[in-house]
Amino acid sequence: MEKDGSSKKRKVRIVIAGKDIQLNQDELYLSLNQITSLPAEIGKLSALKNLWLSDNQLTSLPAELGNLIALKFLFLTKNRLTSLPAEIGNLCALKLLDLCKNQLASLPAEIGNLCALKNLFLGDNQLTSLPAELGNLTALEDLCLDGNQLISLPAELGKLSALKELWLNRNQITSLPAELGNLTALKKLDLSNNKLTSLPAEIGKLSALETLFIYNNPFTSLPSRITRWTAKQCIEYFLTKLPWSKQNHQFYALSIRREIFTLLMIASVKNGIPRHPEAPFYKLPKEILYYIFYFMTNLKNKRKNIYGS
Repeated sequence: MEKDGSSKKRKVRIVIAGKDIQLNQDELYLSLNQITSLPAEIGKLSALKNLWLSDNQLTSLPAELGNLIALKFLFLTKNRLTSLPAEIGNLCALKLLDLCKNQLASLPAEIGNLCALKNLFLGDNQLTSLPAELGNLTALEDLCLDGNQLISLPAELGKLSALKELWLNRNQITSLPAELGNLTALKKLDLSNNKLTSLPAEIGKLSALETLFIYNNPFTSLPSRITRWTAKQCIEYFLTKLPWSKQNHQFYALSIRREIFTLLMIASVKNGIPRHPEAPFYKLPKEILYYIFYFMTNLKNKRKNIYGS
């Protein structure tokens, strides 16, 4: 009888990374275990809702991971994953997927089947392109793609109607699809540290936008209509976020006209003084002039720290 009982007990458990795991548990923490692979048996944890696998040495995931249809949160950051199984698209209850700091070069089209997904973190990978199916994630609110090798974006991203935050900084993006203007729920957009020379005029349709980062791009022009910004945001994100170096700095002075900004100038900054004979500072509202003065004062102080004079 005792032998039968112990045998029955073993049938409701599996072993992962030396840990005895009950098949009916709803949370599993396996981070920081130097795990190099996962057994197919992980697919038997049908009640699992939260799974932590960060800070390991995983290079791949078993297809059976797709059997975890109750899973809501999956953390895989800081591994060595180079690809994802197509079966990951079966995780229909998944709300958060964290894949930051891996070595992913591409994403399976099936990722577009994650209809409940709200947070998708893919920062610091090696992605060069995105599947068009990403546009099917209509519940998505936060999409993090910073620190990849993206050159362009699929137009289908414009279908992400619930998206509130989009992080695209530290890529190689040279242009943006006009469809990004359809993201009417978007509040934060980070485009800094790319290779953009212009922004689509449709960027002005982002009526909910509160924060826009565009510094460290080789802009030659900007759209004339960028809505719902304050003067303080304008100066902070277009001026003070510039990289500090001993070279001349570029900055943009923008004017508020009923919450619509018009590009006034692109000037070179040298020795802490803007030099541009046609820069119409006298036409700027006092609020913006105040912040420009504040910025220039900080710039001179910064130069003193750099040059010692």
